[in-house]
Amino acid sequence: MKAWWAFVVQKLAAPPFRGWAPLFRSRTLSRRLLAPVIPGVIIVTFLFGSASYLLVRHQIVRSVRQVMAAEAQNTARTLEGFFQQRLNDLDSVSETTLIADYNKNRGFGLGQEAAVYRRELEKYFKNFAQRAKVYYDISYVSADGQRVCSLRSAIAPERYKASFPLEFIDHLRKGKKYDPPLQQAVEGGPLVKRYAKPVFDETGVFLGAIVTDCDMAAVEDILRGVQVGVGGGAFVEDFDGKRVLGLERSKANSIFRGEMLIRESDGLWRWRVVVTAPAREYLGRPLRNILLLTVLISIVGTLGLVGFIVHRVSDLMEPIHSMVEGTKRFASGDLTFRFPSFKSRELDVLAASFNRMAETLEARNRELEQRLRQVTALRDMEEAVIQRQEEETESPHLFGGGGPGVLF
Repeated sequence: MKAWWAFVVQKLAAPPFRGWAPLFRSRTLSRRLLAPVIPGVIIVTFLFGSASYLLVRHQIVRSVRQVMAAEAQNTARTLEGFFQQRLNDLDSVSETTLIADYNKNRGFGLGQEAAVYRRELEKYFKNFAQRAKVYYDISYVSADGQRVCSLRSAIAPERYKASFPLEFIDHLRKGKKYDPPLQQAVEGGPLVKRYAKPVFDETGVFLGAIVTDCDMAAVEDILRGVQVGVGGGAFVEDFDGKRVLGLERSKANSIFRGEMLIRESDGLWRWRVVVTAPAREYLGRPLRNILLLTVLISIVGTLGLVGFIVHRVSDLMEPIHSMVEGTKRFASGDLTFRFPSFKSRELDVLAASFNRMAETLEARNRELEQRLRQVTALRDMEEAVIQRQEEETESPHLFGGGGPGVLF
């Protein structure tokens, strides 16, 4: 602490602050006033600056997290709409009468007519896929599990059938939709989400199923369209945290993350959208600028506040210094000095008391001087009387001693 005060006094000895240097000298009232105040001001300013910085950082982090959550929610709603549309497409395709007409002609042994309906069904699938632009394959599978028609007729039947589980037909025969997780359409093929819906005739006879393979490249395009900053992005993961679709662009250790569940179909929640962005994009440069600005404002504020306090203390101490000088003049015998009126009521009362005391002392001093002059005058008169008496006493002796000589 002594070293700190020595440094302050040394700096205040410079010409611009020379008037403040006496305030920091040892064993002065001003130093006792400033010693606890200046460190307290510095500490309070530092705490205020730190609190402001943390508050701004908290608000930025909160805002970014809200943006990430909103982006994840919007993306999840978009994907939900996408998957719901695929279910609607499945219902639309399965309602075509071409399937029933094909099975009727085939049941009647009309092979050529059945072939015509099969080609019409393939054409229908092709037109539907061209309008939707998201299907890798649309096919019709018969009740015995054989592929009747498909957009990918070049795929070998054995290879195509191998992409279905053994219980596939039995599951659909019970009237249930088929909604498995993502899979490859065929071995080595693209990643698709396969939907299947059973088809029955008007009497309830199982005729097979419509199978749609939705290419997940469309979902990848949706996820790539999510731009969060420069290094942010979106992807889909399952509840085990395994990435399913999209690329996790943010590889930084510190990231912002927003999540939202995806409802793939009625009552089925299997995935969630995750939107991430590196924290440095939002907390790096902005917080660095805020930190520098906070430090600058804190330093300027501290210097300004300390300067104001020192200036005020200097103004308050100036009357006290004047009173000290006045008392020194009183002590040296100058009782004609009078204190002026001060702005402070307390100091003004004290100055008036000193002035009255000086007036009283001056009056007593004049009275003492007057009495001293009187005593001196009386003493002079006394000495003059005594001297005259002595002279008168000596005169008869002189005349008496010469008488006889005259008579002779």
